[in-house]
Amino acid sequence: MPLYSPPPAEAPAYREPAPVYTNPEPAPRVVAKAPEVEPMPAPSNTGTTLSGLFMLEPNDRSYALIESNGNVQSVAVGGNVGSTGWKLKSVNQETAILEKDGQARSVAVGQKF
Repeated sequence: MPLYSPPPAEAPAYREPAPVYTNPEPAPRVVAKAPEVEPMPAPSNTGTTLSGLFMLEPNDRSYALIESNGNVQSVAVGGNVGSTGWKLKSVNQETAILEKDGQARSVAVGQKF
């Protein structure tokens, strides 16, 4: 007979598995409707030109460079374009959306308005 015998092994205690939580439905996606934009009419003789666009995220930090009568000014989204009555609504990679008297217009870089 051996002098030493190990104690009997105990069975591991049963543990309930941890619950798994899942999101049953994805969160709703909110999409804002883009303003209706009319094509820009033929250039006018106002001497006001969209010279450049700078996009920063979020879009409300973006701005446009506007040249008027030889002077260049930067206009932030939501800002007024000098005393022309135009307001910069938004900026994308190629155009700026300007609004005057409730009408929105899309203006490309280099285009007069």
